[in-house]
Amino acid sequence: MVDLAELISAAMREDWQFVDESIPLIRNDPTYYKWAFFNLKDQNRNVRDLAVSIIEKSDVPEEAFAGMRDQLFSMMMGDNHIYVRYRAAFALAAHGPGSYKEQVVATLKSAAQDKDVGEIARGYLRQMSPPRIAAR
Repeated sequence: MVDLAELISAAMREDWQFVDESIPLIRNDPTYYKWAFFNLKDQNRNVRDLAVSIIEKSDVPEEAFAGMRDQLFSMMMGDNHIYVRYRAAFALAAHGPGSYKEQVVATLKSAAQDKDVGEIARGYLRQMSPPRIAAR
């Protein structure tokens, strides 16, 4: 199991490879996504990035995620760090955007143009778009 302090330290030094490899190991542990929810407003942008990434990739029950949705939407619309905004959109796409689908799709389209997260954003866009039925 990855220690939370290790994850925070990795995020602070921008070791995103370690973070990305570690989150799947903790995705089933509510301790991590609960920590993440309470740290979405951290002053450090890398800690906020870590927090939204943990929520995005964790198995958060719908009843718990429902209480996070509004705050994630606010972050997606107004955080001063672009990757925090993108990751908030990813978390909303992963767990259900609720009434924010239109804004999430718009943010995902913007993220799809980014060299670092474009592939992730395009995956969520495909997931959120209904399949097209071929004309017969």
